[in-house]
Amino acid sequence: MPGNVCGWRMLGCCFEDADTAGPSVCEIQEIFIPAQAPGIPATLSPRGILTEEVETFTVAVPSKNFVTLGLELELTKARAPMISSIEEGAVQEFNKVYKHSRIQPFDVLLALDGTHSWEAIQEKLTSKLPDTMFLTLNRPRKIQVAVENTGNMGITLAFSDKSAGVVIQELHPSGMMVEWNAKRKSQGREVLEVLDRIIEFDGKAYCGTDLANLLEEKKHWRLTVLKYQGETGDMPVLEGLSRRSFGQ
Repeated sequence: MPGNVCGWRMLGCCFEDADTAGPSVCEIQEIFIPAQAPGIPATLSPRGILTEEVETFTVAVPSKNFVTLGLELELTKARAPMISSIEEGAVQEFNKVYKHSRIQPFDVLLALDGTHSWEAIQEKLTSKLPDTMFLTLNRPRKIQVAVENTGNMGITLAFSDKSAGVVIQELHPSGMMVEWNAKRKSQGREVLEVLDRIIEFDGKAYCGTDLANLLEEKKHWRLTVLKYQGETGDMPVLEGLSRRSFGQ
């Protein structure tokens, strides 16, 4: 992912607050299934292919002899951390071997070894890794948004200096975004919703404050937006972040 996108992070077992040898390639075995249930299924089919249609899925990542999974996590929602980047570790090695079902930045970690509790996930990530770890992930869909900033957009965004883009916190009852959504809905197309994440302006990625400033300055918005399937956590949404409203 672009180098200027950053956030609350966890790399292996090291944390930043908001505001090794591993097995050889021949030892790695992939297990992949689409998954909606929170638990780990009793039977998994090996060598599955992750398609664009799959949004929630589970992979089994061999972690024996690794000291870290190598995931940097943006902690915007305590029970649903988002992967901001993948560094050296078990997941990176998994991705090298199984490119069609690789774990990607912007995937949200819903569960680790069937555990949804963020406290339990932290404990697992900061302890000695087992031979295999099961990661249940939610992958966003991308949509493109082109709209004119009229000065009354009717949207509130949440972000920080280091967040990966901005997240829609609120859609107001009136404003350009309500009209844009109504037109899209009448055409049977996807609309903007609370918790959608705007990550790019004119095809370029920005951190949160930079993107919010750009949206305030520019009249024509050409955005890349990530949409996640359903709610991904029960904790307060983006607690402690800056907010900015674009019209009421």
